[in-house]
Amino acid sequence: MKVFAVIRRATWAIILSACVVVSCLYLAFSQAFLAPGSLDRVTRQSHLAQTVRDDILLPKVLASTRSSDYSALLDDKTVTDAFNSAITVDTLQNKLVPAIDAIQGWLDSKQPTVSFSISMSDLTDKFAQQLSEKLNTKIASLPECTTKNPIADAENGVCRSPFITKEALTEKIDQAVKNDSVLKENTTITPESTPAFSSVAHRGTDIPGYLNMFYAVSLVTAGLAGLITLWLLAKHRFAGIVTIGVACVIAAAGLLAVALSLPNAVGKILSDDDLTKSIIFSAVQTLTGIIQNQVLFLGIGGIVAIIIGAGLMQYISRRRKSHETMHMSSEKRT
Repeated sequence: MKVFAVIRRATWAIILSACVVVSCLYLAFSQAFLAPGSLDRVTRQSHLAQTVRDDILLPKVLASTRSSDYSALLDDKTVTDAFNSAITVDTLQNKLVPAIDAIQGWLDSKQPTVSFSISMSDLTDKFAQQLSEKLNTKIASLPECTTKNPIADAENGVCRSPFITKEALTEKIDQAVKNDSVLKENTTITPESTPAFSSVAHRGTDIPGYLNMFYAVSLVTAGLAGLITLWLLAKHRFAGIVTIGVACVIAAAGLLAVALSLPNAVGKILSDDDLTKSIIFSAVQTLTGIIQNQVLFLGIGGIVAIIIGAGLMQYISRRRKSHETMHMSSEKRT
């Protein structure tokens, strides 16, 4: 009879652990990607804003200035310094908040598609201001042109023309930046203009539907886990506590296996886009970190439950034996 009882409890422990694993996985995903501010943390860890600035926007700006009328004066370092001063990583990260919120709303089925439009015109104006300031500083350091210098010397940054005032140069740079076709194309960020967002929008069209199914399954498993826990406590009492502890330890082992295999599994399906890879790796790291915390909580909780349940069972068993011994002794006396 005891063997069959152990087998039954082991079966319930396995079923309970499976329910706990499913519920914990959805909870981890929800905390990692659906909770307020969760995706913002992921994008910061993946250096999304810095990659967008340095690898997408800045190369286009440099290519444009190299072919402009001021190419001789606008060397790459001057343009890069002005661009980085005007568009800091934190500024761009704050600009990307609507995009991050749009993806989070899409994942949570609050909007049908990833849709956003972010104006960068204020940053373009700031870039024009920074560029003109740096160019004026650079020109001010040059010697003043003399009658011996041809006009080409002033245009190529060999000397400073006394006929070009700081205000006039600032106005010309400002107009040149605002009328630049490349900058005009990038004054608005949309899902289509950013490869990482475009990849999510086009490749993951079924993700919200899968998440809804996952959510429904997790609700069922959470409810089932609760019922099994109550039944074990009511039916088996202290043995039920041990069974619940064993289920927690099994669930911890299952979640640990998921956390260890997840990076390798995701690595095999990554796209060739470096930015998308960076975001996905950061997302996986966040998710595995949460799962590892769950593993620690379930593992410790399960071991404590086993110790408490087994200790109580041992205590009750000894008391029963003590009562039986005392009863037998009293019968012999009579």
